[in-house]
Amino acid sequence: MLHAYVRLALEVEVQMEQIVRAEKNLLLMGSAAERAEIDGKFESRRQNFRAVMDKFRTVADERDNKIADDVMAIFTKMSADQDEIRRLAKEMSDAK
Repeated sequence: MLHAYVRLALEVEVQMEQIVRAEKNLLLMGSAAERAEIDGKFESRRQNFRAVMDKFRTVADERDNKIADDVMAIFTKMSADQDEIRRLAKEMSDAK
């Protein structure tokens, strides 16, 4: 059980890093095609993160599930902020 817990905790971190990396790449991309490719990965990465969090909850105790609730609240806010960044990046790119 502990092994699964640690593995899933590490996977949560990996999934979050992939989301942040995709956001960074989106901001650095110049062409519309590059932006569309990266933009398309956002929802997939978010779904992966949610799936890992759901698995984590199955092995977490009550205290860690409360922490998971906090993480998901932050993730929801971060996702909304990223959507706004993506919108602004598209506007700026389209204005060029």
